[in-house]
Amino acid sequence: MLKKNGLPVFIFIFLSALTFAYSAGGLSGTYSVEGTNAGNKGKYHGTVVIVKTGATYRVTWTIGESHQIFTGTGIRTGNVLSVAY
Repeated sequence: MLKKNGLPVFIFIFLSALTFAYSAGGLSGTYSVEGTNAGNKGKYHGTVVIVKTGATYRVTWTIGESHQIFTGTGIRTGNVLSVAY
């Protein structure tokens, strides 16, 4: 689950495709994340920062106590943001 401005925004991840509920402010922002790793192999938490960069988006995940960072580039088609890492 993502949280923006204290309100939950749910995401579904499948093959690096993120589906977002569109808000008037767009997708750009900082989100709190929490979830369960694939295969039910533990939980995670952290933040995701989404920044619009022209026709694409830069998506940066910071996860866990060790602050692992994953950065990808996304394109939006309708209400789907697909991100490659």
